[in-house]
Amino acid sequence: MILTLLLTISGHKFAKADNNICVNKSLEASFKLKDSWIFICNQNEEKTLIKLDKNQEQELANLPAFGTFPTYAALEGELSDPNSKIYNISPFDFKIIQASIIKRIDPVVDTTHQKTGARLRILSGEKKQEAIEICQDKKPVQVFETATDNIYICIEADEDINSINLNYIQKSKNNSAPLINLPANLTASLSYETKANQKKKYTISYQGLEVYENGKKITTKPVTNLYLAPPDITAEDTH
Repeated sequence: MILTLLLTISGHKFAKADNNICVNKSLEASFKLKDSWIFICNQNEEKTLIKLDKNQEQELANLPAFGTFPTYAALEGELSDPNSKIYNISPFDFKIIQASIIKRIDPVVDTTHQKTGARLRILSGEKKQEAIEICQDKKPVQVFETATDNIYICIEADEDINSINLNYIQKSKNNSAPLINLPANLTASLSYETKANQKKKYTISYQGLEVYENGKKITTKPVTNLYLAPPDITAEDTH
């Protein structure tokens, strides 16, 4: 499956009438699909996913959302209801998931994020090969780069991004510090954090790296580059 990723991080003029889309909220991100738009609106971290038709004249969905750029999700219905739907949006694609089955996939053709920050890139070439070597028998899904470190999020090769078997691997760029390799969780806000039974806890997202010791934040580093591995979608996923 060939995916095209076109990204404009800040400095881009959003689609028409964007001030009217997020009523009483700020527009955080927009995702352009072939036949529709997805907008993420935010007010004090209370987020909404709004789906409009291609001409932005008809509202197709308006749901409470969660997550941080570049990935968001929203639930239509009750989680216990087998007919409920999960909407998942990333710079790669928009998915509708029902009963753990991907019912629909639409490629994203353009992504815009309002905030400045990390540059978003596809994990490929030497960076991809390095990530494969670091993750060893696991599969790299995201690589976060700070001024001093590369942080790799790895999963079991046969599991998806919702896997509970995640690893957080932090490697110093100048090899001045030992490799950090810890089990990790995907949080409700779609950031990653290491397991709480460690003396230190590491949390990483597009917004930056935070390190806690005994519950106290001791380090904050901005993320300069975020590399995303294209998702593996097979025919089995959509049946």
